[in-house]
Amino acid sequence: SSNGTISTINYSVTAVAIPTNLGGKSNLTNFTSNYNRGSANQLVDGSGNYLFAGCGSLGSLNFYSTNLGAINFPSTFNNASLSYLDLRYTSIKGGRGGVSDGSQTHVIHPETFRDAVELSYILIDSKNLGSGFPSGKNIIHPDAFLFNTKLYYIWYRSYGRTTGDISQLFNANPALTYIWMQSNAFSGTIPNFTSNPSIYYVNLQ
Repeated sequence: SSNGTISTINYSVTAVAIPTNLGGKSNLTNFTSNYNRGSANQLVDGSGNYLFAGCGSLGSLNFYSTNLGAINFPSTFNNASLSYLDLRYTSIKGGRGGVSDGSQTHVIHPETFRDAVELSYILIDSKNLGSGFPSGKNIIHPDAFLFNTKLYYIWYRSYGRTTGDISQLFNANPALTYIWMQSNAFSGTIPNFTSNPSIYYVNLQ
């Protein structure tokens, strides 16, 4: 498809792989793949290449319950218009793309969402988060959401894998309203939310 034609892709409950020719599609605004098979190890390859790199108009990327395999995040989600990201029940591993498990330092880096400045929903749920990372490195960098000033809702569940202090994690997110971060192994104190005047719901069980 040409850059000027494809806008929305939506398919569910199939064994269809993720199309490989979507990088740089300037008119792509929505990609939804739910409950699909045959999508493992494609969103980000072993070298860190990201299938949706340079899709500047992409506003929604939804892989709910599609097995993406134990892959890393892209080095950065370089989608300037991305506001909705759903990676729940995808088996994703996180960490920096193109970096071996033994050299990983964080499950979410400062660069992971740095270029996705419109993000308001970040939804991540996987039993593989940080799998194989060195001891003490399955952590979220305190500046992971520094550039996401429009963040409204975050869901993050690692099933007890992700550790570390999150007390400063949301200092740059004034629009944050919902935090659902159940079943992790965070330590330290909870955020004081003084930088989050709209906070309404927090679940850190």
